[in-house]
Amino acid sequence: MRRYLSILFVIVVAFLGFFGFQGKTSKEPPVYVFDDMDYQSKYKPQGENKFFADGRDARLPVAGSVARGNGLEPNKVFADDYRYTAALNPSFVTGKDAQGQFLVNLPEKSLDLLPTGELKPFNLDAKTFETGRTKYQIYCAVCHGVAADGNGIMKVRSAVEGDVAIS
Repeated sequence: MRRYLSILFVIVVAFLGFFGFQGKTSKEPPVYVFDDMDYQSKYKPQGENKFFADGRDARLPVAGSVARGNGLEPNKVFADDYRYTAALNPSFVTGKDAQGQFLVNLPEKSLDLLPTGELKPFNLDAKTFETGRTKYQIYCAVCHGVAADGNGIMKVRSAVEGDVAIS
C-alpha cells in the first residue's frame, strides 16, 4: 500500500508540475515540450532582411500576379439567395453589360430581393454614399489618397510604385 501511495504521489506531482503551472508568470524562460509554432523562421511585415540589397523583408508582388480574395463578405456570398440574385443581375456584380463592356452608369437594380421575388431598385441616397466613403477611406485611401489623386500614405512613404491615381 505504501508503495502504491508513493507511486501515486510521484504521478500527481509530475502531473501538476507539467500541466498545473502553465500560464503562470515567472522570470524563468518556459520549458517547451511542443513549441506549437511559437518560434518560426519567417519574414515579418516591415522587417529587415540582410539577404536583399535594399534590406527589406517585404517584396513587391511578381509582375502579372493576381491578388487572392475579393473583399466580399463570406456570409453574404455563400448565402443561398446570393448566387440567385447575382444571376438575375450580373451587371451589378461584374460592372459590365451583356456585351462585356464596362457600365457607363450605375446599375438600375440592386442585389436585394423584394418579397415578390423581383430585385429592388438601386438607390443612390446619403446612406449609400456614406457607406462608399467609409469603405474608400478604409480600403483605398492608403494607396490612392483621400482625394483619389494617387498621393496616399503608401505612395508618400514609397511603399507603392507607379501611378495609383484614380481618373
